[in-house]
Amino acid sequence: MTTANRISSVDRERRRAALLSLMNVLFADEHQRETGSGDRADAARRMIDASYREKLTMRSLAERLQTPAAPLAKAFHRRFGMTMHSYLTGVRVTRGLELIQSGSKVEAAALFVGYRSRKDFYAAVSKTTGLTPAQFRLHDASWKKDVQSAAPTSE
Repeated sequence: MTTANRISSVDRERRRAALLSLMNVLFADEHQRETGSGDRADAARRMIDASYREKLTMRSLAERLQTPAAPLAKAFHRRFGMTMHSYLTGVRVTRGLELIQSGSKVEAAALFVGYRSRKDFYAAVSKTTGLTPAQFRLHDASWKKDVQSAAPTSE
């Protein structure tokens, strides 16, 4: 029995739903953004989106935004329903899987999106999707279609 077959369908659906939820945040329209503390959260999100390949920490993001780390973390969680680390991991995993789907080698994709090793990337992908990157490429090529259909449109 392969690893992919050992993952329960409930667990796979739970992980897929989490990935789709993250993708909804990634593709959310700008006009739906809140004001006030959401501005800091939005700025942090934009910074993560632009700099996900770099070594990012909550402290480094707060320093770049010239704001205290704890209020930034709270604002981000309140705004997006997840921690900045979870969001960063989701961005890296999503971008890495896009590279793998387009034919890149797993190690090259891992290094490109900011992981120090293939092992760290494998762990993040497995935790997020329930599959290794190689299994994902072979058995779950429909993820992009699912994500695109779940993403909000800008009508």
